[in-house]
Amino acid sequence: LLAAGARTRAAEADRYPSLSLSGTLGVNTLSGSKLFSPETAAASVISGLSGPIFDAGRIRANIVAQDAATEQAVQTYRSAVLTGLSEVEDALIACRRTGERINSLETAATAARGAAELARQRYEAGVTDLLTVLDAERTSLGLEDSLLSARADRANSHVELYKALGGGW
Repeated sequence: LLAAGARTRAAEADRYPSLSLSGTLGVNTLSGSKLFSPETAAASVISGLSGPIFDAGRIRANIVAQDAATEQAVQTYRSAVLTGLSEVEDALIACRRTGERINSLETAATAARGAAELARQRYEAGVTDLLTVLDAERTSLGLEDSLLSARADRANSHVELYKALGGGW
């Protein structure tokens, strides 16, 4: 954005006269008496002064083009900022949702472990059959697997958040 603004200001500066100073002496100054005369100095300054007189709208068109390029750079920057904010927001939402999922899975897994333990105790007491115990253990292990998967998802969500915030990848 800064470079685009500088190009616009440079294009606007083309509208004004320019003065170039040089260290050369003309043929008239070969004699020592004319070396420091006011006429020689004035002729030297006038020869280094230039300005746009007839440019057929070239300078104005260049200014308009540079203004358009600056506006395009601003829009590109805004788009990049909005994309970045969207990525951060999405990552934050993913972190929150995986945290909520983990909480509910931890509660369910704890309950399933208790149910499996109770089914095991009932089997050992002869109140229930082995199929009930195996079913309770299968449910418990399935929830443990889902819980571990959710924890991996949470870690991935945190990595995505870190990347969206400009982390080191």
